[in-house]
Amino acid sequence: MHQGEATLIICDNCMVKTKVDNKNFFAKESKIRLLIAFLILLAGTPLVYFLIKDYISNSSIKIIGLIAIPSFIYSIFRKEELNRVRTFNNG
Repeated sequence: MHQGEATLIICDNCMVKTKVDNKNFFAKESKIRLLIAFLILLAGTPLVYFLIKDYISNSSIKIIGLIAIPSFIYSIFRKEELNRVRTFNNG
């Protein structure tokens, strides 16, 4: 897609063809990717606890690892999704 060109869109339901200017295309955040990232956050928290509870005796480090590792993974998913949308919309 180049600036100034129009793209032909065909409706899957009614088969109506419509020309749309490329500057009217916008990407949105994928709700499925954010849901997967959130599920990793929820499932990862107890998983991290069970993985590190025997190796680390200091309880404050366990709490930090319990919260930080899944939160870090969630933030990476979120940041990459925002970058994907921003790149498409600005590109």
